[in-house]
Amino acid sequence: MAKSNTGGTGIAESSCDGDSHGRKVQSLSWRGGIRSVACLASVSITRFRSRKTRDGLRMETLFEHILFAPKLGLGLLKAPRIAWWGCDTSDGSTVRHLESLGDFVVDADILVSSSSSHGCEPPDSREEDHTLAARLDLQGWHGYQGLMGDVRQLQFQFGREIDEDLALDPHKFPDQFRMTSHTSYVLPTMAASDRGKDFVSSGVEINHPAVGASESRRPVDGFQVEDDRTVLQETTTDADAFPDGGYRSWLVVLGSFLLLMSSYGLMNSVGVLQSYLESHQLANYSSQNVGWISGLFVFVSLGLGVFVGPLFDTYGPRELVSAGSAFYVLSLFLTAECTEYWHFIICFGIMAGIGGAFTSTIGMSCVPHWFQARAGMAIGTAMAGAGLGGVVFPFILKGAFANLGFQWGMRIVALVILVLCGLASFLVKSRLPKGQLKAAIDIRCFKDSRFTLLSCGIFALELEMFALIGLFPTYVIKQGFNTSASVYTLVVLNVCSCIGRLLAGRVADRYGRLNVLIILILSAVLTMFTILYPFSRHLSALYIFSALYGLCSGSFISLAPVCIRQVSNAKEIGMRFGTCYCLVSFATLICIPIGGEMLEKVGSRIVVIWLACVLLRKVTAEMHLYISVLVWLACGPLALLAASIYDFSPEQVDQGIALRQLAREATENIKRDRTGGCRPEDAQIRKEWRELTPEERQQFIDAVRCLQRIPTTLSADLHQIYPGIQTRYDEFLATHINLTSVIHMTADFLAWHRYFIHTFEQDLKSKCDYAGSLPYWDWGLDAENPQLSVLFNGDEYSMGSNGVFIPNRDPAYWPSIKEYIPVGTGGGCVYEGPFSNYTINMGPIDGAGQKPVNYRFEYHPHCLKRDINPTVTRSSVTFRHITELILSYDTIDWFQGVMQRDPRFSVPSVPYGVHRGGHVGVGMVMGDAAGSPGDPMFYLHHAQIDRVWTIWQGLDLDKRRHAIWGTHTIVDTPPTANMTLDEMIHFGFAAEPVRFRDLMDTLDGPFCYYYS
Repeated sequence: MAKSNTGGTGIAESSCDGDSHGRKVQSLSWRGGIRSVACLASVSITRFRSRKTRDGLRMETLFEHILFAPKLGLGLLKAPRIAWWGCDTSDGSTVRHLESLGDFVVDADILVSSSSSHGCEPPDSREEDHTLAARLDLQGWHGYQGLMGDVRQLQFQFGREIDEDLALDPHKFPDQFRMTSHTSYVLPTMAASDRGKDFVSSGVEINHPAVGASESRRPVDGFQVEDDRTVLQETTTDADAFPDGGYRSWLVVLGSFLLLMSSYGLMNSVGVLQSYLESHQLANYSSQNVGWISGLFVFVSLGLGVFVGPLFDTYGPRELVSAGSAFYVLSLFLTAECTEYWHFIICFGIMAGIGGAFTSTIGMSCVPHWFQARAGMAIGTAMAGAGLGGVVFPFILKGAFANLGFQWGMRIVALVILVLCGLASFLVKSRLPKGQLKAAIDIRCFKDSRFTLLSCGIFALELEMFALIGLFPTYVIKQGFNTSASVYTLVVLNVCSCIGRLLAGRVADRYGRLNVLIILILSAVLTMFTILYPFSRHLSALYIFSALYGLCSGSFISLAPVCIRQVSNAKEIGMRFGTCYCLVSFATLICIPIGGEMLEKVGSRIVVIWLACVLLRKVTAEMHLYISVLVWLACGPLALLAASIYDFSPEQVDQGIALRQLAREATENIKRDRTGGCRPEDAQIRKEWRELTPEERQQFIDAVRCLQRIPTTLSADLHQIYPGIQTRYDEFLATHINLTSVIHMTADFLAWHRYFIHTFEQDLKSKCDYAGSLPYWDWGLDAENPQLSVLFNGDEYSMGSNGVFIPNRDPAYWPSIKEYIPVGTGGGCVYEGPFSNYTINMGPIDGAGQKPVNYRFEYHPHCLKRDINPTVTRSSVTFRHITELILSYDTIDWFQGVMQRDPRFSVPSVPYGVHRGGHVGVGMVMGDAAGSPGDPMFYLHHAQIDRVWTIWQGLDLDKRRHAIWGTHTIVDTPPTANMTLDEMIHFGFAAEPVRFRDLMDTLDGPFCYYYS
């Protein structure tokens, strides 16, 4: 074959059409076509890219820059493993280069290597000299001739007697040419005089520099070099002789299964514990603060793996499992006795995290000691225990908390974990002898670019997974489905995750771990775009997504440890696991504490993460591109999940811009599509308190005072039954007290209060000559510091001051809802402003921090009290809370349920709901579920409730104008029939009954108003 004209490079063109003898290749199957494409691509790029190195010529090929492409494209087409053999350069650079790649990239085991003046002839064809041969075991690599780069001379071929077509089918190899696993062959070497000559190998003619007689040949790991004769040494150690099966090996898998079930299983279930703590022991803390407890638990569990890993490598698993599980169980028993926030931080966040670090790290580190070829299947089986724990523990916690209480719930979990870890301590075993204790963190492992990039990829995967799993139940609820649906979709996800972990390992062992992982990440992203995004309002679609994403995400967890094992020596597995997951633990620390808020603010963060991943891809373009792709794709589902929540920026939402835009759109729709006789130009406009002039505010205050002085018109008989009713204002208060249980968390909650405050407004007009309309209180304007609002500054144009501050108070318990209410900034009587001298004639009835009267309607004069509470308003009535309530729920049941904090529609990130948040935010009288109309702020607050409902209706009038859901009684207790629009709604002393249907439109029926 003639040399090519390449500017003196000495590289001849490689012929893809024939072998070294010029014979034309007859492609007998479709595999031949693929081989030809690969060969042409290799030759083309080889021609295009070449540069001079100190050792001679280096040729960069497609394989060097996109290492995963052949396995991803060709490797999946055929399963048989083909044994290759070839030649090395005289200085052993080929071996070192291939060893640096290792089986992480090409599943290659380098046994022997040397140089040859005779090309690469088959074994036993010459016997006068001896040399070393390189054997590569490349899975699914068919007929590719161009593995280049540092490998200057390694060209694959099958000898001159074997036609190239036979190379496509290993079953056609002559017996003497088949290469079996871990087999070393002795090949002829060239004499010293022949070195430096040109020779032909697989169609490529290569000229490499001669090695002088005085130059010493550097030894290669695993070989002894003696002058021109190299003697083969043993290359397989005990550490690398993996059993890959057997009774003892599978017992270790079972032990790891139990350990991961007890550790990762509880990590996957902390949402149930967090939700319970938010509504019980830690009711006074926000979701974000409570989230730090579970976040710290997961962070410590994963972060301390960096110290547990070296201990495992040194002492083995059994002693560590016994000590770690004992500490783990003890911490859970102590958690059962916790009552304060710092108790939970120490006992569960830190102590349980330490125990979880031992069980999780050892559970992941044991199996790789026993498996190599079947590592994916074995580790996937062990990791399925984590998914099973994620199914079992939520049911245990939920059932035990409801029936036995918190203490016994945690004790039962501790006993279950004790049994699991106790069994595991007898099953797990290390295969290697105990070694010397090493440093907890060996930063030298980050010199391995494969390990560094893989760790970054796992970090991104864990970040996405923990965030999505933590957000998904809330996301389901925000689509308008109940709590049960959110729990069951999560259970489906975890069950399918178990299946995914089992299947992914078997498939990965066959087709390559990273190949399978990348394909499954792509599949997960695809399900986000094709199922979750367009069909999130359909429960069946959410179940389908849960199943498919569970199958994919299960592989993320199970294949990550396999990939770490693949780039690690057997004696360093524990240390590298710990180092990697120490880095990963910071991802969990970021995700879990802010899980309840990520639906609100994740958009801007994802932009940063996405750009960082693109940058990482750029940085690593010259290294392992496929890991960069893994990192880049891992963030895609989270970005899509965030993008599907709302179309406004966080700044627009937080500043109220989004809410004003929604209000304008809704008002325009209501005016345009009105069905009643009220014309918009004739309608009253209800304004926010700050939009009123001082004179208008004064007129409203005077009208309220007037109604408070007008005597009641009740008969003497009724007055005996309702002795507390002294004025017309009291009639409204008594009506609300009397009907509380049938106007809250019922079908008519919104409509009843709409007409109730409308009747109050009409009385101000007809009885007290008020010319204006009822104002509303836009909570978002004051949510940060409501005590400083113009409504409560105590001047003559305000609604009166806050209550007198009462120090040294504890959180007040609210019996009817079984929750504690945090202490506010007042607590006593209103001391300044228009209502500072007002006397309420009935109540208190049902509120936190107040002693209820014996008879709800008894005459019990007392002052107007307030305890304005910024802690409550900041967590319930901000612009963000209002906007998300309007945008997140398409159905009336969820809209009004979340608004009221109905326990049937519980959302962990909504501790109060805007309705309760407004009441409790003002506090005392306003915080009385039945007696709240005693405070005139009740009417401004419910005008805002009506405004929010009107905006929600106006955004989709066809579906929402007449939407109702529910029964006649509070949370359907006792059970009653569903209400209909044709029923009559009663208003007691306030007004005559009105048909339900007539109360659904502010420009129809008895109404003729809209909001500014």
